[in-house]
This record gives sequence, C-alpha cells and structure tokens, in this order.
Amino acid sequence: YISNTDGATNSYDVNSASIVHLYRDIEFSDIDGIYELTFWWKVEGQWGTDKMEVYLIPTSITPVPGFKLNTGSISSTDFFFKNTWTREKILLPDTLRNKVYRLVFTWINDNSFGWQPPIAIDSLHLKVQPYGYLAGTIKDPENNLVPEVIVYDNNKWVYGNDNGEYFVNKLLPGTYKFTAASGGFANDTATVTIVSEDTTIHHFQFSYSNPDLPFELKHL
Repeated sequence: YISNTDGATNSYDVNSASIVHLYRDIEFSDIDGIYELTFWWKVEGQWGTDKMEVYLIPTSITPVPGFKLNTGSISSTDFFFKNTWTREKILLPDTLRNKVYRLVFTWINDNSFGWQPPIAIDSLHLKVQPYGYLAGTIKDPENNLVPEVIVYDNNKWVYGNDNGEYFVNKLLPGTYKFTAASGGFANDTATVTIVSEDTTIHHFQFSYSNPDLPFELKHL
C-alpha cells in the first residue's frame, strides 16, 4: 500500500502531488490460453485525480517516479473512491505466451485535497486459462453429413470440410450453445460445456434442418 510513514500506516500527503510506481517482471507461461490477473484493492483518494492505474509494458521501459506512463494500460476500472475491498479481474491476451513483460501499479495524486487512505492492493494472482476445442459433425434429418453449414464461434467463421467435419479452437472454459440463425428451427440446438483448465477436444453431433443458414456458437 501507499504510505508516507515508512510503511507504518496506509496514508498519504493530500497536499503534495506524487506519481509512484510498483512493478515486477512477469514471465508468461508457454500455454495456449488467456491469462487472468486478479487482485483485491481499496482506496479513498480524490474523485478522478487521486487514483491507481495498472499497466503491462515491455521490460525495456522503466517507470520513473514523478512521471506517468503513456502506454500499456490494461484496465479501464476507476481505481478511486471505493474504500471497501473489491476484487479486480483483468484478462490478458494469448499473444503474451512465453514472453516477459513488466506489470506496473501506479499511484497518482495531486496537491489539492483528498481523503485517506490511498490505494492498497492484496492477494495478486496471475493464472492461465487454457483454451478448449470443439470438433464434430453436423447431419441433416436423414442423418446425412452436411459439409456446407457455416459455424460462427463469436470471432470467426468456421466451415466444414468435405466430410462434414468441423473444428473450432481457442475457446475459453464455459458453456457453449449452438443455435440456428434467424429462420432456423427450435430443435436445431446443442449445448457443450468446457470446464476450467480442460484442454481436451469436445465432440459434438447434431441434426440441422436448414443447412442454407449459418449456425451460431454462443458462449453462455
């Protein structure tokens, strides 16, 4: 936490402007998935001016006391004026895989008014949520494979191959529901659950009564 008493108390001088940084280099694991950063925080400060900011920057950048960082912000949360412990969760992209970056917590306050205490953080954790995968087939009501159905998985179009086989990768843990697009039929649905840290391939098979329409995969 921020202290102007050599750590004895969580307090700051509301009449003296400051910008200070706490940082540590993080080596991201070599696992294909989304990284989840969580921590608890509380602060009073001053609305909009006495606050914390969170950054993830290259290790070539060294934060300097008295100066704000101008790149690498990873949270839009307003870290001010909430003096009850609150859990923050920040999702970081899979492009960080097997790389080293600098995680920075920055405290900023001006020199005009404010409330005690300044920022305090606790119980910081960083973990990776490995992706899951879906693979399977789609058949018509006569049980024939349907290769031309378009599957949309929230981010990209996935087309079946000539054998009517589909493969959707990079899915976060959770429950996914296949549903027909507008004009489809109510029974054209299927639900698949990928549990936390499950990297197996989940197989699906279901009938689709209108292959002229795309099939949508939604994360519930």
